[in-house]
Amino acid sequence: MSPAELSKLKDMVAEHLDNLYYLNDILCLKVHAINEVLTAQVIKKLLVPLYLHSLIPVYALELNDQVRRGAVVQGNAWPVAG
Repeated sequence: MSPAELSKLKDMVAEHLDNLYYLNDILCLKVHAINEVLTAQVIKKLLVPLYLHSLIPVYALELNDQVRRGAVVQGNAWPVAG
């Protein structure tokens, strides 16, 4: 990784952390209606796509795409090891 790429990565991580601290500040206001919407959106748009999907094997995500497009209709859709 070049020094420029490393610097950009550090900046992106710092910005990500700043956003998380900002979200925490909002949640600490304890406004129930805002917290409900904010929490639901953070889970839906950040945690699941970014963190949870990073734990799922790539072939499972590819299968999910195929299923959504209707490409997998029948048969064994999972890759066979061997």
